[in-house]
Amino acid sequence: AALEYKHKTSTQVYVKYPLSPESAAQLGATKPAFAVIWTTTPWTLPASLAITANEKFEYGLYEVDGEQWLLAQSLAEGLFKLIEKQPQLGWQGKGSDLESLTAQHPFITERSVRFCTAPYVTADAGTGLVHTAPGHGVEDYVTGVRYKLEILCPVDERGCYNDFVQPIELKGKRVTDPATDEAVLELLRAQGRLVHSAKFQHSYPHDWRSKQPVIFRATKQWFMSLSANGLRDTVMAEVAKVN
Repeated sequence: AALEYKHKTSTQVYVKYPLSPESAAQLGATKPAFAVIWTTTPWTLPASLAITANEKFEYGLYEVDGEQWLLAQSLAEGLFKLIEKQPQLGWQGKGSDLESLTAQHPFITERSVRFCTAPYVTADAGTGLVHTAPGHGVEDYVTGVRYKLEILCPVDERGCYNDFVQPIELKGKRVTDPATDEAVLELLRAQGRLVHSAKFQHSYPHDWRSKQPVIFRATKQWFMSLSANGLRDTVMAEVAKVN
């Protein structure tokens, strides 16, 4: 009720996540294999813990410049036209076939990410694979709980990266600052993981008072049960004494 949706210009990025050797072999890959995700919030990539597919979509492994890229077949033409590549299609399968796969984070080399499935992955834009950060978004959080992922939120109440962010040189950067997105893009470029980036205008939630775009953070919360230890009866008895 406290949100309004207005147009916002964001940076959209297509990013390569290296598939683990076991997962690449499972798809019959014969060259370095990558899952290609799409996001309009590059600042959430340090909190990325999974890749989510739609179990009903058809996916394919495309050979591009000596590599093999995994993405939804219905969206492949749009990406390859954008980057002016002529791929060769190899392995084909359903999103449900991907659930057992794992990959490596694009710039946090020691972090392994798993594949998940969820119906909210759409085919209207992107690659049919979305990076999942359970600490930054309701749908991502629900997927994180379902797959028992860590609820990682490396952003503090000021909107800045905190001590939990990787790499630590991002600490203190405000995530709504355009320079922060550029810092994340530089990390991707340094690892050779950035496929493409461009400005993208889309509908985005804004605070109804300040008219500013919001960010999503998972925070620890505590709840008190009124039904335990007769607390409800005690409270109601005290309420009866209030003048």
